[in-house]
Order: sequence, then structure tokens, then C-alpha cells
Amino acid sequence: VSPLEVCTAFSTIANYGIRHDPVAILKVIDKDGNIYEEYEEEGRQVLTPINAYRAIEIMQQVMLRGTGTRARLNDRQCAGKTGTTDEAENAWFSGFTTNLAACVWMGHPEVNKKMGIIHDMRVQGGAHPAMIWNLFMTEATKDLPIENFMRPQDDMINIQVVINPETGEMLLPNRFTPLDQIIIKEFRYGGEPTVQMPITPDDIPIMPMVSLMHINEANHILIEAGYTNIVYKNEPYSEVPSGYTHRQDPMWGQPVETIRKITIWVNP
Repeated sequence: VSPLEVCTAFSTIANYGIRHDPVAILKVIDKDGNIYEEYEEEGRQVLTPINAYRAIEIMQQVMLRGTGTRARLNDRQCAGKTGTTDEAENAWFSGFTTNLAACVWMGHPEVNKKMGIIHDMRVQGGAHPAMIWNLFMTEATKDLPIENFMRPQDDMINIQVVINPETGEMLLPNRFTPLDQIIIKEFRYGGEPTVQMPITPDDIPIMPMVSLMHINEANHILIEAGYTNIVYKNEPYSEVPSGYTHRQDPMWGQPVETIRKITIWVNP
């Protein structure tokens, strides 16, 4: 993904869901002022205004008290998001005001390479990119009108909910809620449920035993049980044949969420 693509996505949110494709040349004029060609702006609604506004509100908090405080502009409302990949090989800050969006990326263009510490500061999205974004936007917006983000008049939103069978209350699904129990309901923004369906011990699967068996059988059992974040490590162990597992973490027989990383040791 390129900074231009990311900036286009953020500008779509700033425009309340209306996407404008990036363009470099707006008009071609000859020496006499005759217009040979002129860009005709064509925006298209790809996100409902209220859902865009929900994203704006979330990203405003990033600038106020989250990881993006270094990017915050003092004279106007702004919203944005930091981003840092593993090992700080790429660092991002993308954000916008009501009238301008900008994206800052730091990294090595030809290869993913850890950047470490630059100017006595560890590289991450909320550090160097956020500071660069602030410097640019402070200058770029100084002559632009100061405006606030406005809540759209049509503020009805669709939310996934689940009915608590014990109380009849509408709650937000948890990650174990079966799909056939989830329904879509319309709410006025701000009036939607905010409490999640409680997770009970019965919701969490029991880790199966996958030691002392062939790696293919162990993998099949784990996948069938819903575990997909599986790491296999080669470790010699003379008590089992080659290609067989001999140790696992977490241990079998205990409740383990399917999002957990499962590590299996295999005799090579």
C-alpha cells in the first residue's frame, strides 16, 4: 500500500464517506489563457456519512489522548491514526482536518529494515511521522478556514446485536457468539448498545491433546477445534519418531481461546 492510497482513504472519511480519486493536473491552459482541458470533479459515496463520522470521532481521540498527541494541531480540530509495523520497519501517521488530509510514511523503500532509534527517539508512528505531520499541517492549514466536524443529520446506524436469553436485553456479540444468534438492528447514533454479551466458561474451547502424534494429525485436530495461529518448532526428541510431536503449549485439557498462539514441538 502506498501513502497516496492511505491518504485517499483518510480523505474519504474526512469527506463524510465521499471518495475523490487523486489527481495531479487540474487544468491545462495555453499562453493566452485558453483552457484545453479541465478536471471535472466526480466524488462518489462509498461510506455512509454517519459511519464516516463515527470513524472521525474515534480518530479525534487518538490526537487528544492517544498515540497521536504529538500530531495534534493547536488551532483546529483534527483526527488521525498512528501505525507501526513489526520491528518498526515502517512507521505511519495519517490524518486530516475538515479541509485537508495528509499522510506521512517512514521506512526503507526497497526493503523492510528495522529503523531503531533516530535522533534519540525510537521510530514509531506516534513519534517522527506524527511530528512531521504536525509541522506540515501547521503550515499548510494556516490560511484555511477553521471549521469543526459536524454530526450528519441522518444518524441512524446498523449494529450487530444478540439477545440475552436470560434478560431479553440487546447486547453486543462477543467473539464466541454463534453467527446464527447475531441480528442486525437500527439505532440512532449514541443510542446503540455498548455492553457486550458476557463470556462464560462454556464459550471457551478445551485445548485438545496433540502431543505424541504425527504433525499432520496434530494440525488437523487443531484446525478442526478452531485454532489457526499455530507455530511448529523443530526440537530433537528421541522418544518419538521423526515428524511426531512431543510437546505443546498451552497444555491440553485447559480452556484456551482460539485466538491464542499454539506452539507445537516436533522431532525433525
